[in-house]
Amino acid sequence: MKKIMLIALAAGCCLGGLHGENVRDYKDYRGYRVLTVKPEPYLWLLGPYHTTRSAFHLHNFEMVESGPEILEHPEKLASFDLIYIGTRRKFTPEQADGLIGYLSKNGAVYANWGGPLQTRRLLDALGVEKNCPDMAKGIVLNGKFWGQINADNKLIFPEWVGHVKMRTKKGMYGHEMCGLHAASKEDEIARDLQNIPLGVFHRTAGGGRALTLGFVPENNKTYVNG
Repeated sequence: MKKIMLIALAAGCCLGGLHGENVRDYKDYRGYRVLTVKPEPYLWLLGPYHTTRSAFHLHNFEMVESGPEILEHPEKLASFDLIYIGTRRKFTPEQADGLIGYLSKNGAVYANWGGPLQTRRLLDALGVEKNCPDMAKGIVLNGKFWGQINADNKLIFPEWVGHVKMRTKKGMYGHEMCGLHAASKEDEIARDLQNIPLGVFHRTAGGGRALTLGFVPENNKTYVNG
């Protein structure tokens, strides 16, 4: 139960502020240790990574930052309540083994904006069957996992952000995300308005919990209409 709540918290805290809550009202989660694994050094990957770390910082998680090589040392991973692999796409076989081993021992892993898209073994371990590009106009959240975010649990995105029109595809606006189809439909916890799945919450045989999102809550909440 602790791991379920921790993972829900990790993503849910990033949706805080949707209704203008005062940051002083945010809960204090001091004492939880989170390992944040650096992504590849590309700007489109660094942005989501740092905004998620900022959300962890706001809630007083104890954060340790490292490159992916730490995943090759199981004895170091055991001390963390949560591992955030964020938007890192590629992992070596040894790093994948370390993360899978951590999950098999009641570990908790969180990835967003598609996570390890170029590491098939890790996608399998996270319960993701396949992925696809997606241009979403909004997100529908599964209330059983996220709780009640607003009246209909929908986040609707605008066509324009400032003076910039969001990317178009065949004349349709949308925000770039990663479609994520779960190996088990019961694991799907978010969809876009066209019913493409965008989130997977997977329970592993070893008691671990894995959350993989095709979007970045801390980024995408900024653009929500209303």
